[in-house]
Amino acid sequence: MRLRMALAQAQARIRELLEEYERLAEHTGEMNAETRARVRQVSLAMAEITDNEITPAWVRWGLEAIEGLEIDGSAANVCGSVRESV
Repeated sequence: MRLRMALAQAQARIRELLEEYERLAEHTGEMNAETRARVRQVSLAMAEITDNEITPAWVRWGLEAIEGLEIDGSAANVCGSVRESV
């Protein structure tokens, strides 16, 4: 439930961008340079939200430990309590 709540805003923005993308894609055959540029912007915005917000939240939620990985001679750990932080 916490993960769902943590991702609610990001997922809402993705849904809005998908709606815009679908509206733009309806006119694929008649796209001018401005419309193609907007399609690219929408696509990049969706990728940015996924890469910077959604994927990291899922990794933090599901990752419990990293065995065998050291950083500067110390065992690597997950920041905060994984299940509680998201």
